[in-house]
Amino acid sequence: MKFLIISAFAIATINARAALTINLPGTSEQELWDNLNSSTYNSTNGFTGSYGNPTADWSAAIAGSTGNATFDKTSGGGYFSGSSLYNAGIPGSFSISSTSVLPAIATLVFQIDAASAAAIGADPVLTINGTTTVAAAFSAENDGDFLTYNYTTGTFSPTANLAWQWDLSGETVTSWEITFSTTPHASIYELAVDSGDSFAQAVPEPSAVIVSTLSAALLLRRRRN
Repeated sequence: MKFLIISAFAIATINARAALTINLPGTSEQELWDNLNSSTYNSTNGFTGSYGNPTADWSAAIAGSTGNATFDKTSGGGYFSGSSLYNAGIPGSFSISSTSVLPAIATLVFQIDAASAAAIGADPVLTINGTTTVAAAFSAENDGDFLTYNYTTGTFSPTANLAWQWDLSGETVTSWEITFSTTPHASIYELAVDSGDSFAQAVPEPSAVIVSTLSAALLLRRRRN
C-alpha cells in the first residue's frame, strides 16, 4: 500500500521539533533526530542502503541536530528512504547512547514518531552505566507530527508518537543507552530524548501542527511499500 506523509510546521522550528512538548522541572536538555531521510543521509556520506539492500551497515553513528548523544543501527534492516528510516520488511535493532550525561540526571523521556504504534517490536530498554537496566516508569501513545493518507479509503490519519519515561532518582549515572527494535515495514520519522535533573511525570502536550492541503508550507513525502 502507498500513502503520503504530510507535515506542516513553523519554519522557525523546522530543525528543533519533537511531536510532544516535554516539560521537566529543573535543568533539562534534549537530543533530537528530526530529518531521518535520504535527503540527509545518503551515499555521499556513507549511507548506501536501499530498498534492495536494507541491511547495509551505516558509515557511523549519527549525532542529533541538538544534544550530544548518538543514534546507530546495530543490526538488521534500516535504510534512509525519501521520507523516513525504513526497514523494507526486515526487522532492525537500534541504539541511542550518551557518555556526556546531564549532571545529577534524574529522568529520561524517549520519543519515537512512527507510521504506526506497531512499528516498535517491544518497549525500549534503558541501560545505565553499561550494566544496569531500568524499567520505564510510564509510557504513552499520542498523535505524531505527520499525517498519512490511505489511498484505499481516501482518508488521513496521524502518525503515532510513542513515549517512555524513566525515573533515575537516586542513581549515579555516567552513561546511558536506549535500545529498541522495529517490526517489518516500519517507518520512523523522528526521535527525541529529553533528560532532566528532577523527576516528575511528563505531561504530553501535542505540538501545534496546522495541516492544510492548500498551504505552500506543506511537506509532501511518499513512502514506498
